[in-house]
Amino acid sequence: MKKERLTMLSKLAASVALSGLAAVSGCSDGVEASGSGGSAGTGGAAGAGIAYAVVDTGQDTCYDNSELIDCPTEGESFFGQDAQYAGYQPSYTDNGDGTVTDNVTGLLWTQDQSDRSMDWSEAPGYCESLAVGGITDWRVPSLKELWSIRDFSEGWPWVDTYYFDLVGDGSEGAQQHTWSSNYYLVDTEEAAENVAFIVNDWTGHIKALDGRRYARCVSGEEYGINDFVDNGDGTISDRATGLIWAQNDSGEAMNWEAALAYDTCQRL
Repeated sequence: MKKERLTMLSKLAASVALSGLAAVSGCSDGVEASGSGGSAGTGGAAGAGIAYAVVDTGQDTCYDNSELIDCPTEGESFFGQDAQYAGYQPSYTDNGDGTVTDNVTGLLWTQDQSDRSMDWSEAPGYCESLAVGGITDWRVPSLKELWSIRDFSEGWPWVDTYYFDLVGDGSEGAQQHTWSSNYYLVDTEEAAENVAFIVNDWTGHIKALDGRRYARCVSGEEYGINDFVDNGDGTISDRATGLIWAQNDSGEAMNWEAALAYDTCQRL
Protein backbone atom coordinates (compact mmCIF):
# COMPACT_ATOMS: atom_id res chain seq x y z
CA MET A 1 0.00 0.00 0.00
CA LYS A 2 1.46 3.34 -1.12
CA LYS A 3 0.32 6.97 -1.07
CA GLU A 4 1.68 10.03 -2.83
CA ARG A 5 3.96 12.20 -0.72
CA LEU A 6 2.27 15.45 0.34
CA THR A 7 4.42 18.53 0.94
CA MET A 8 2.91 20.35 3.90
CA LEU A 9 3.61 22.90 6.60
CA SER A 10 3.53 21.65 10.14
CA LYS A 11 4.72 22.29 13.64
CA LEU A 12 8.02 22.50 15.37
CA ALA A 13 6.72 22.50 18.94
CA ALA A 14 4.49 19.41 19.03
CA SER A 15 7.00 17.15 17.34
CA VAL A 16 9.29 17.62 20.32
CA ALA A 17 6.67 16.12 22.65
CA LEU A 18 9.04 13.36 23.72
CA SER A 19 11.43 15.92 25.16
CA GLY A 20 9.01 16.96 27.93
CA LEU A 21 5.71 18.66 28.75
CA ALA A 22 6.74 22.29 29.06
CA ALA A 23 6.47 25.47 27.03
CA VAL A 24 8.97 25.88 24.22
CA SER A 25 10.35 29.10 22.78
CA GLY A 26 8.65 30.22 19.58
CA CYS A 27 5.41 28.39 20.29
CA SER A 28 3.31 31.38 19.27
CA ASP A 29 5.53 33.14 16.76
CA GLY A 30 3.88 31.58 13.70
CA VAL A 31 7.18 31.61 11.84
CA GLU A 32 9.26 29.00 10.13
CA ALA A 33 12.02 27.49 12.22
CA SER A 34 15.58 28.52 11.44
CA GLY A 35 17.10 26.15 8.94
CA SER A 36 13.73 24.68 7.99
CA GLY A 37 13.76 22.59 4.88
CA GLY A 38 17.46 21.85 5.06
CA SER A 39 18.87 18.38 4.66
CA ALA A 40 21.69 16.39 6.12
CA GLY A 41 24.15 13.80 5.08
CA THR A 42 24.61 10.50 6.86
CA GLY A 43 24.96 11.04 10.57
CA GLY A 44 24.25 14.75 10.22
CA ALA A 45 21.27 17.01 10.75
CA ALA A 46 19.53 19.87 9.00
CA GLY A 47 20.76 23.35 9.79
CA ALA A 48 24.14 24.66 10.84
CA GLY A 49 24.99 23.84 14.44
CA ILE A 50 21.96 21.58 14.93
CA ALA A 51 22.95 18.09 16.09
CA TYR A 52 19.40 16.86 16.64
CA ALA A 53 16.98 18.13 14.00
CA VAL A 54 13.38 17.77 15.17
CA VAL A 55 11.55 16.57 12.07
CA ASP A 56 8.28 18.30 11.25
CA THR A 57 5.12 16.22 11.59
CA GLY A 58 3.52 16.95 8.21
CA GLN A 59 0.23 18.22 9.67
CA ASP A 60 -1.16 21.29 7.85
CA THR A 61 -4.76 21.53 9.05
CA CYS A 62 -6.14 23.27 12.16
CA TYR A 63 -8.76 22.06 14.65
CA ASP A 64 -10.80 23.10 17.62
CA ASN A 65 -11.48 20.39 20.18
CA SER A 66 -13.53 18.35 17.74
CA GLU A 67 -13.77 19.89 14.25
CA LEU A 68 -11.59 21.01 11.36
CA ILE A 69 -11.39 24.84 11.30
CA ASP A 70 -9.67 27.60 9.38
CA CYS A 71 -6.35 28.27 11.05
CA PRO A 72 -6.89 31.05 13.63
CA THR A 73 -4.96 34.29 13.75
CA GLU A 74 -3.02 35.53 16.77
CA GLY A 75 -5.36 36.38 19.64
CA GLU A 76 -8.06 33.97 18.48
CA SER A 77 -8.90 30.71 20.23
CA PHE A 78 -6.73 27.75 19.24
CA PHE A 79 -4.01 29.92 17.72
CA GLY A 80 -0.51 28.46 17.85
CA GLN A 81 -1.17 24.83 16.92
CA ASP A 82 0.83 22.40 14.84
CA ALA A 83 -0.15 23.50 11.34
CA GLN A 84 0.95 27.08 12.03
CA TYR A 85 4.62 26.20 12.48
CA ALA A 86 7.08 24.93 9.92
CA GLY A 87 10.08 22.96 11.11
CA TYR A 88 12.49 20.69 9.26
CA GLN A 89 10.30 19.21 6.54
CA PRO A 90 10.42 15.40 6.13
CA SER A 91 12.66 14.37 3.25
CA TYR A 92 13.40 10.76 2.25
CA THR A 93 15.28 8.95 -0.49
CA ASP A 94 14.23 5.48 -1.63
CA ASN A 95 17.59 3.85 -2.37
CA GLY A 96 16.02 1.09 -4.46
CA ASP A 97 17.64 -1.66 -2.42
CA GLY A 98 15.20 -2.08 0.44
CA THR A 99 16.56 0.91 2.36
CA VAL A 100 15.34 4.47 2.86
CA THR A 101 17.56 7.43 3.78
CA ASP A 102 16.10 10.14 6.00
CA ASN A 103 17.74 13.26 4.58
CA VAL A 104 16.99 15.30 7.72
CA THR A 105 18.28 12.99 10.45
CA GLY A 106 20.83 11.11 8.34
CA LEU A 107 19.42 7.76 9.49
CA LEU A 108 19.14 4.78 7.15
CA TRP A 109 16.00 2.66 7.56
CA THR A 110 14.83 -0.71 6.34
CA GLN A 111 11.91 -0.11 4.03
CA ASP A 112 10.04 -3.14 5.36
CA GLN A 113 8.91 -4.11 8.80
CA SER A 114 9.79 -7.62 9.80
CA ASP A 115 7.48 -10.19 8.22
CA ARG A 116 6.95 -11.85 11.59
CA SER A 117 6.30 -10.69 15.12
CA MET A 118 8.85 -11.39 17.87
CA ASP A 119 9.57 -10.85 21.55
CA TRP A 120 11.44 -7.67 22.47
CA SER A 121 14.49 -9.73 23.41
CA GLU A 122 14.60 -11.17 19.87
CA ALA A 123 14.55 -7.82 18.07
CA PRO A 124 18.26 -6.91 18.48
CA GLY A 125 19.35 -10.26 17.05
CA TYR A 126 16.90 -9.90 14.18
CA CYS A 127 18.30 -6.49 13.20
CA GLU A 128 21.92 -7.51 13.67
CA SER A 129 21.43 -10.46 11.33
CA LEU A 130 20.05 -8.37 8.45
CA ALA A 131 22.11 -7.53 5.39
CA VAL A 132 19.60 -5.36 3.53
CA GLY A 133 21.13 -3.03 0.95
CA GLY A 134 24.56 -4.41 1.76
CA ILE A 135 24.39 -2.83 5.24
CA THR A 136 25.29 -5.07 8.16
CA ASP A 137 25.19 -2.71 11.16
CA TRP A 138 21.42 -2.60 11.61
CA ARG A 139 20.03 -2.04 15.11
CA VAL A 140 16.70 -1.60 16.89
CA PRO A 141 15.76 2.11 16.76
CA SER A 142 15.17 4.22 19.83
CA LEU A 143 11.72 5.60 20.56
CA LYS A 144 12.83 9.06 19.39
CA GLU A 145 14.17 7.58 16.15
CA LEU A 146 10.89 5.77 15.45
CA TRP A 147 8.95 8.94 16.25
CA SER A 148 11.10 10.96 13.82
CA ILE A 149 9.39 9.21 10.87
CA ARG A 150 5.82 9.86 12.10
CA ASP A 151 3.62 11.42 9.40
CA PHE A 152 0.66 13.45 10.68
CA SER A 153 -0.57 14.52 7.24
CA GLU A 154 -3.42 12.01 7.11
CA GLY A 155 -3.25 9.42 9.88
CA TRP A 156 -3.98 5.73 9.70
CA PRO A 157 -1.26 5.01 8.88
CA TRP A 158 1.00 7.50 10.61
CA VAL A 159 4.01 6.85 8.40
CA ASP A 160 4.69 7.82 4.79
CA THR A 161 3.81 4.66 2.87
CA TYR A 162 5.35 6.03 -0.31
CA TYR A 163 8.66 5.13 1.38
CA PHE A 164 7.88 2.77 4.26
CA ASP A 165 6.05 -0.54 3.91
CA LEU A 166 3.81 -1.92 6.64
CA VAL A 167 2.63 -5.32 7.73
CA GLY A 168 -0.92 -6.03 6.58
CA ASP A 169 -3.54 -3.54 5.46
CA GLY A 170 -4.40 -1.90 8.78
CA SER A 171 -7.41 -4.08 9.53
CA GLU A 172 -5.49 -5.37 12.54
CA GLY A 173 -3.56 -2.17 13.05
CA ALA A 174 -3.95 -2.13 16.80
CA GLN A 175 -1.73 -5.23 17.01
CA GLN A 176 0.88 -4.11 14.46
CA HIS A 177 3.35 -2.46 16.83
CA THR A 178 7.02 -1.73 16.14
CA TRP A 179 9.57 -2.34 18.89
CA SER A 180 11.86 0.44 20.10
CA SER A 181 15.11 -0.17 21.96
CA ASN A 182 13.75 1.59 25.08
CA TYR A 183 12.72 -0.47 28.08
CA TYR A 184 10.01 0.82 30.42
CA LEU A 185 11.92 2.05 33.48
CA VAL A 186 9.18 3.09 35.89
CA ASP A 187 9.47 1.66 39.40
CA THR A 188 6.07 2.12 41.02
CA GLU A 189 3.42 -0.27 42.24
CA GLU A 190 1.10 0.86 39.46
CA ALA A 191 3.61 0.53 36.60
CA ALA A 192 3.57 -2.45 34.27
CA GLU A 193 6.54 -4.78 34.55
CA ASN A 194 8.72 -6.39 31.88
CA VAL A 195 7.49 -4.18 29.07
CA ALA A 196 9.22 -2.05 26.41
CA PHE A 197 8.10 0.92 24.34
CA ILE A 198 6.48 0.48 20.94
CA VAL A 199 5.23 2.80 18.21
CA ASN A 200 2.18 1.81 16.19
CA ASP A 201 2.51 2.95 12.57
CA TRP A 202 -1.20 2.41 11.97
CA THR A 203 -2.76 4.15 14.96
CA GLY A 204 0.11 6.51 15.89
CA HIS A 205 0.21 5.37 19.52
CA ILE A 206 3.20 5.05 21.82
CA LYS A 207 2.74 2.37 24.47
CA ALA A 208 4.73 0.16 26.81
CA LEU A 209 3.91 -3.50 26.09
CA ASP A 210 5.13 -7.05 26.25
CA GLY A 211 4.23 -9.91 23.90
CA ARG A 212 5.21 -10.29 20.26
CA ARG A 213 5.62 -7.22 18.05
CA TYR A 214 7.30 -6.27 14.77
CA ALA A 215 10.68 -4.68 14.03
CA ARG A 216 11.89 -2.00 11.66
CA CYS A 217 15.66 -1.62 11.80
CA VAL A 218 17.82 1.47 11.52
CA SER A 219 21.49 2.19 10.83
CA GLY A 220 23.53 5.28 11.63
CA GLU A 221 24.70 7.47 14.47
CA GLU A 222 22.21 7.54 17.35
CA TYR A 223 19.66 10.32 16.90
CA GLY A 224 17.90 12.37 19.55
CA ILE A 225 20.62 13.08 22.13
CA ASN A 226 19.78 16.29 24.00
CA ASP A 227 22.36 18.76 25.34
CA PHE A 228 20.61 20.77 28.04
CA VAL A 229 21.93 23.95 29.68
CA ASP A 230 20.26 25.67 32.66
CA ASN A 231 20.15 29.39 31.78
CA GLY A 232 19.45 30.36 35.41
CA ASP A 233 16.36 32.35 34.49
CA GLY A 234 13.67 29.69 34.44
CA THR A 235 14.58 28.50 30.96
CA ILE A 236 16.57 25.55 29.63
CA SER A 237 18.43 25.66 26.33
CA ASP A 238 18.91 22.50 24.32
CA ARG A 239 22.08 23.09 22.34
CA ALA A 240 21.39 19.96 20.30
CA THR A 241 18.06 21.18 18.88
CA GLY A 242 18.40 24.95 19.27
CA LEU A 243 15.16 25.01 21.30
CA ILE A 244 14.59 26.87 24.58
CA TRP A 245 12.24 25.33 27.14
CA ALA A 246 10.42 26.68 30.18
CA GLN A 247 12.02 24.95 33.16
CA ASN A 248 8.70 24.43 34.94
CA ASP A 249 5.44 23.07 33.66
CA SER A 250 2.14 24.91 34.17
CA GLY A 251 1.65 23.47 37.65
CA GLU A 252 -1.98 22.77 36.90
CA ALA A 253 -3.95 20.77 34.38
CA MET A 254 -5.64 22.57 31.50
CA ASN A 255 -7.38 21.71 28.27
CA TRP A 256 -5.73 22.06 24.89
CA GLU A 257 -7.26 25.47 24.09
CA ALA A 258 -5.93 26.89 27.35
CA ALA A 259 -2.52 25.31 26.78
CA LEU A 260 -2.20 27.02 23.39
CA ALA A 261 -2.89 30.37 25.06
CA TYR A 262 -0.81 29.67 28.19
CA ASP A 263 0.90 32.89 29.35
CA THR A 264 4.35 31.42 29.86
CA CYS A 265 4.33 30.02 26.35
CA GLN A 266 3.32 33.42 24.97
CA ARG A 267 6.12 35.22 26.86
CA LEU A 268 9.00 32.95 25.87
